[in-house]
Amino acid sequence: EIWRHEWEVIQNRYLEANNRPERVDLRSYERQGLDIIPTVHMGAAVSALERKGIETNIGNLNRDIKAANRMMNAIRSTIKSLRDWIADIVSATKEAFAEMEAEKKND
Repeated sequence: EIWRHEWEVIQNRYLEANNRPERVDLRSYERQGLDIIPTVHMGAAVSALERKGIETNIGNLNRDIKAANRMMNAIRSTIKSLRDWIADIVSATKEAFAEMEAEKKND
């Protein structure tokens, strides 16, 4: 854990020194509080094959994982939009009922 932390610090120092916006965080997604599926490490041989355009099982798995993460992100975004929309409807309904009650009292 100490070694990983020191490596993270060194990488981030170099990224910052080269004006790169990326930062490295070696904690697991779960420990970072992120709800995404991690990809599988490909290694040098698999990476070389993928760079040559040769699909591998691990490469295909990682593409599927990335697609699933994109889909889950889209679903979360849609759910948030729907919740906001419902909150707006509830608020508008409450206002309409309040106006109706105020009109009844004035009549």
